[in-house]
Amino acid sequence: MRSIWIALIGPTVSGAENLLADSGFVHCEETNNWNYPSGESAVLFVSCGDMSWVEKYQLQEEWEELLDAMQGEEPTVMVNVHVSGRVPGDDEVQFLAKLMLGSFKGAAFDDYFSYTHAWSLPEIQEGTLVDGLHFFDYRGWNNRNCQ
Repeated sequence: MRSIWIALIGPTVSGAENLLADSGFVHCEETNNWNYPSGESAVLFVSCGDMSWVEKYQLQEEWEELLDAMQGEEPTVMVNVHVSGRVPGDDEVQFLAKLMLGSFKGAAFDDYFSYTHAWSLPEIQEGTLVDGLHFFDYRGWNNRNCQ
């Protein structure tokens, strides 16, 4: 699986989850994920949480990296997304990024840049290149690193 995560500034976890519920994501009680689309064809597996992970797992260094990437603004909700490897997932990731970052202030991150680049919604939508890669650019990363 590939991953992205979106740091949101301002909303509560329930606010982010309500947006998911209103946008076609289905809550799976067994995993506490929000899946999209619903059923066995799910591509995105989404969880929302507050920032208590910093203290719980003693990840102060990662918190500092996040704050630096967010230019000092403190997120209130982290949306963690696992993307199925069965399908490309590009359209679904774009949909979720537009949904969350179009509704709330924040930034998105991916496996390829981690906290070295906070992706804005305009960068994602316009296909901006950073160090030769787009947001969630698994193809570009694989072409660069796996040949």
